This record gives sequence, structure tokens and C-alpha cells, in this order.
Amino acid sequence: MTETRKFYSDIVNSDELSPGARSLIKTTNELASKEELPPFSDIILVTVMPDDSYSMKYAGNIQAVIDGHNGVIRALEKARREDRDSILFRTQYLNGFVLNDWTRLRLAKHMDNTNYDPDGITPLYDNTVALLASIMAKKPEDDTDGTEVRSGTLIITDAADIGSKKCTADDVRKIVESMLLEKMHIVSFMGISDGETDFRAVAKSMGIQEKWILTPDNDGQSIRRAFNTFSNAMGQASQTARAFDQRIGGGFVKFE
Repeated sequence: MTETRKFYSDIVNSDELSPGARSLIKTTNELASKEELPPFSDIILVTVMPDDSYSMKYAGNIQAVIDGHNGVIRALEKARREDRDSILFRTQYLNGFVLNDWTRLRLAKHMDNTNYDPDGITPLYDNTVALLASIMAKKPEDDTDGTEVRSGTLIITDAADIGSKKCTADDVRKIVESMLLEKMHIVSFMGISDGETDFRAVAKSMGIQEKWILTPDNDGQSIRRAFNTFSNAMGQASQTARAFDQRIGGGFVKFE
């Protein structure tokens, strides 16, 4: 029998997630930023999770990731003023460090060699759950004020999960699928080739749709091009609610 898919609130309040995942979500909710959302009817939460594991340094990809992340900010800054003002930006590294905590674009910090020095492991499942929980924690508990919150997320890794202690790929999948049911969220994935990992399989095991998966080669040019694909998609999606809805249906296909 096919499992019935549930919305995020139903999943979190059920026993379908592992105890570790439920505990992590609870902690994330308690620590979530209490800053009020901007006074707009449509809010876009854009999140980038760069891999800060040691392998990024070993492969010589630090500058490419810095350039790619900063390119996302610059692309979003090109939006109309009213669209820019409705965007909140988050940069949360794969090992948990938060560089931008739901920051207005004009205040968003760019990555550089002083704030990005990869030396961690790859707790992909644990910190993806924490990241997605932080996104959902920003949504109003009800929509009686007419505010609609949409999100676009990019998860980046150059290795399979190493070090997750609380969550599994199945936990991530259930959360992603529950978010996608709302048709208000884009969850995308960039798996930078390590020569052996099937990143499309990894992403799909986490519930990420094929159309939102990028698999660049392990070189600066390919990584920058993949970031640019995400930047272009989010730049279009941030224009209007209708544009966002169209982008959900199209994935990265148009921009690759």
C-alpha cells in the first residue's frame, strides 16, 4: 500500500519521523529567529547551504563556492525594489554555521576567505532537516493576515552523508515531500562530483525531484555554472507569485 503523503505540520506532529529528527526540529523551532516578517503579502525565503566539509578545500573549490553564493545574492538584487524587499536570505553551512540569518538582501553578508574555511565533515541529513525546519519555522502559524510565504532552497555537497547522528535520508524525504505538497517551496540539490557517489540517487532518496538536481563536475567552472542556474531560477521565481508557481513546474530545465 502506498504511504499517504502528509503536510509538514502533520509529519512533525506524528511518529513517522525518527525520534532524533523530531528532537532536532523541536530544538530548531526553539532557536528560530523571532524577527517579524516584512509587511508584504508575498514573502520569499531564499536559502543556500554550502558544503563546508574538508573535501571542498582538498578539491580546491573554495573560491568557486564563494563566487557562486555571492552570485545568488547579486542576481536577487537585480529584482524590482518591491520584490527585493520581500526576500529574506539565509546562508547556513552544512556543518551548521549561520552566516546570514533571514537577512534582508541589502544587509546580506557575502562569503569570503575569512568566513568560509571548510574543515568539517558531511552531516548531510542532520543539517538538511535543521535547515528545512528553520524555513518552516518562519511561516506564520495561520494565514489569516493574507501573507503567503514561499521558499527556494539549494543544498550543496561534494560527498554522501558522513556524520549524521539523528536523521536519515527517509526523514529528509518525508519533510521535503510534505513541503512540496503545499506548492509553495522549491528544494534543490547540487551534488559536486567526487568520482564515485551517485548524487542523483542521494538527492532522490531525500525526496528531491529530478528537475531540481544539479550534478556539476568537480571544477570551478562547472560549480559556478551550477550556482548560476540556481541564481537564474530564483531570480525569475522571486518576481511574482505567478512566476514562482511557473518555476515550480519547470525546474532547472530552462536554465541549464
